[in-house]
Order: sequence, then structure tokens, then C-alpha cells
Amino acid sequence: IDGEEFFDFTVRRPTIRVEDGVVESLEWPACRFLYAAAGDAQELVIGTAIEPHLHWRLYTEQILAIVSELGIRRAVLLGAYLADVLYSRPVGITAVASHADLLDRHALEPTRYEGPTGMVGLLGYELRMRGVETLALWAGLPHYINVSPNPRGALALLLRRNRLQHDAL
Repeated sequence: IDGEEFFDFTVRRPTIRVEDGVVESLEWPACRFLYAAAGDAQELVIGTAIEPHLHWRLYTEQILAIVSELGIRRAVLLGAYLADVLYSRPVGITAVASHADLLDRHALEPTRYEGPTGMVGLLGYELRMRGVETLALWAGLPHYINVSPNPRGALALLLRRNRLQHDAL
């Protein structure tokens, strides 16, 4: 998904790579989807993106159109939030699911929340409304360490996601 109408480029700028004084590449913020076959019976679609600044409804509609076109029936969303936690402690992972039995099946700690949301919350809701089985994993990160991306949070999310793979989603 082209980011032109979704990003404020004074906030999130394109990135450039220069080697020995020569511009080697320029990358614009965008939402990308990757596809892989995971055996005969499974296919995997991975979407990577940063949260858009503008036109969230249109952005969501474009992602949902891809989900519909590809016939995606299950989704795992990864996100993080700032919390009153210590950096020296393991990163805590909580979850939100389209059905409570998913949380039980995967021994995930549910969360209760009411308030402003980000793109992961919005997509999780819209996917559920369209009958897509959805599981969102959230990493609680220290509010006093403003690092993005956060390697510890990303690693904790991926490790917890990999544990889901051993059980059928």
C-alpha cells in the first residue's frame, strides 16, 4: 500500500542510504505484504507497516480488501504499548482475541482495556467483524525508554508468536 496519502512526511520521512558519497537507495514509508507457502496445506501472508498518520479508514479498507481477496481466515497481529514496567524484567505479553477460547487454547493472558486505540486494535476489531479469527499479542514496554523499534519488545513478541505455531491457530 503506497504511503503517499497516509503519512505526514514531516513526521515520518523517507529514508536514504548513502555509501561513499553516492545515493544507493531511497525508501518511502509503506505497508508491504509478503507471501510464502508453508507446506502443502498452509500459506502465510506477512504484512509489515508503521502506523499511518492520516486516513485510517481508507488505510484499513485497503488492508481488508487484501485480506478478502486472498481469503485470509486467521490473523495474528503484533503490537506494543508503553506501561509502568521495569526494563530489567522480562517483557510481558498480553493478548486480545476474536474469541475467548483462543486465549485459553494458547495460555495467553487476556487484557481489559477501554480507551484510545492504534491500528492493531482497529484492524483486530474490523477483522473480527468480518469473521476472521484474530489474535493480537501486545508487548508491555517501559514508558521511560522511548526506543522505536524496540528490539526487546520485538523479540518477545516473535518468541511468543513462535510458540503459537506449535499449536494450530
